[in-house]
Amino acid sequence: MQGLRLNELAGTIRSNDRRLGHGRAWTAALETSPVEGARCTAPREEEKMKAWGVSGRGPTRATVLPRAEQMLGRGKAAEAVHIGAQQKLPTLLASRAHVPMVSGCAARGTRLMHPKECARLMGISLKSAAWRTASGLMAEQALWEATADGLDAHAVRVLWRNAIEMAEAAGYEIGGRALRYAGMFAGALDTIFAGGRAARWAPSLRYVAVAEKCRRRLECVGSAYAVPMEGRFALASEMADRWSGQLDVMSVTPSCKKLSSAPRMLSGGVQAARRKREGRKQLLADVACARRVMERCKPTIVMIEETACLHSHHAELYAELQSELGSWPYEWRHGLVDCADLGAAHHRRRVLWVGVRRADAAGC
Repeated sequence: MQGLRLNELAGTIRSNDRRLGHGRAWTAALETSPVEGARCTAPREEEKMKAWGVSGRGPTRATVLPRAEQMLGRGKAAEAVHIGAQQKLPTLLASRAHVPMVSGCAARGTRLMHPKECARLMGISLKSAAWRTASGLMAEQALWEATADGLDAHAVRVLWRNAIEMAEAAGYEIGGRALRYAGMFAGALDTIFAGGRAARWAPSLRYVAVAEKCRRRLECVGSAYAVPMEGRFALASEMADRWSGQLDVMSVTPSCKKLSSAPRMLSGGVQAARRKREGRKQLLADVACARRVMERCKPTIVMIEETACLHSHHAELYAELQSELGSWPYEWRHGLVDCADLGAAHHRRRVLWVGVRRADAAGC
């Protein structure tokens, strides 16, 4: 497999002062307007920011440090605040974080991060049909979880740039028409679709099938993108059994919860071993469903995303998946990507694959 091409995005964050510190935090523009009694960072927080090289200033800026606060509270020094194989702070997707430093928040006050702020961090457009539909149908907590669970738009951009380059090199015509798209494990805000649809660097897409086990998320995606009822499936296995329409693009983003828990369970034990077995079984079952759809519908482009923990903590499963994808009639580009290196304001490490169907595989 070839590596993902990232050069066109290199240098976009060289002058970003938020990357100078150890474990850069999430930073986002806020919707909140300043109110009476509002403050910027407190002296103690400024000392912490200075030690980490993170900027928390500005009338409409906020810095979120949930995991770091917990670790410092247990007596760790600032330079020791890290987690994971690459010694970086994790994202705040595990729980809805409090925002402690907000211009507009009363002195010494905190508030929960709003889903809109999370969406901005993830690169999800608040003008998109998916956002409008989801925010109208889902409660705030559910909307937060759906937003945080989406694929980061910075990674989506990398996927599309590579896919277009590979498809054109293989002689495929991908311009001038809406490509038929199917999302397996889509989530409420499918940014592979929403990001590609809204951006100039991706082709026009028409959502024709979706698999999502959360009923509310499935309803949001189906309504936002006018997915036909016969193309809406609660399970990936249902799509693999019943969907037979033609496809140009298929995205596969299997659940990573049982795999990404590995760094917190390195001490071993019965529970860790059980979750590892469950994670392996689930991932291989999901990929098997994707293969059945691929064999029947023969999409030109296949995009796959998984947690970086698959690479760092599940070496045998990672190798097994690589071997499985190598047996598909596709040319692949593959890589380990941190969204912070792509211009995002946060660390989010993912393993990405982009495959384009080989021209000699028309009957496969």
